Amino acid sequence: MRMLLLVVSAYLLAVLPAFAWKDINSGSSVTRYIGKNIGEVQFTLSTPLNEQENSVDRIKVLKNGKEVQWMEVQYDTPPSDQCELLHFEDLNFDGYQDVLVLTGWGPEGNSYDVWIYNKNLIAFEKSPLLSPLRNYTLDKNRKEIRSGSSDNGAAEGSTSFFKVVKGKVELYKEVSRETGKDGKVKTTTKVKSKKGWKTVPESA
Repeated sequence: MRMLLLVVSAYLLAVLPAFAWKDINSGSSVTRYIGKNIGEVQFTLSTPLNEQENSVDRIKVLKNGKEVQWMEVQYDTPPSDQCELLHFEDLNFDGYQDVLVLTGWGPEGNSYDVWIYNKNLIAFEKSPLLSPLRNYTLDKNRKEIRSGSSDNGAAEGSTSFFKVVKGKVELYKEVSRETGKDGKVKTTTKVKSKKGWKTVPESA
């Protein structure tokens, strides 16, 4: 019975929403189950001095009540009240929850700074490769991450494809869509190989 309760508790910590923007205050905190070897980690918000309510510039990370690290938060304008500041997802498929910090929002979707959990350092590392991550989807079978933007509905924009190789995230394909003077959408695909990037133009 105790094992069942622990499993249910871990599941709830993983799926419950984190910090709707309207609920943000300095000192607000949320606890999440990150992985079997690290357990629960607490994330506490810090708001700038003399700033308006519902603003945050740093996140303190604690394990067993002890400070582990700080995460910086960067955005231009506070989002709508219902946006979530923090999102948790196992982006590199290693069994540990990674942290996505909201940095952008709007009609084209949300974008996040990505902090990958490093089990060797027992800390989260910001990923320059994945940040900012836009409108992402995960393919767990292929161990693939897709990050995309759209400039004109679904017609124009770009999509980046990442894959996890030996525990490391790598960018291996980029697809861009652009409308020509004839009104047709041209799709261009770039694929990375051992010799470098190869561009393959296609028709939509």
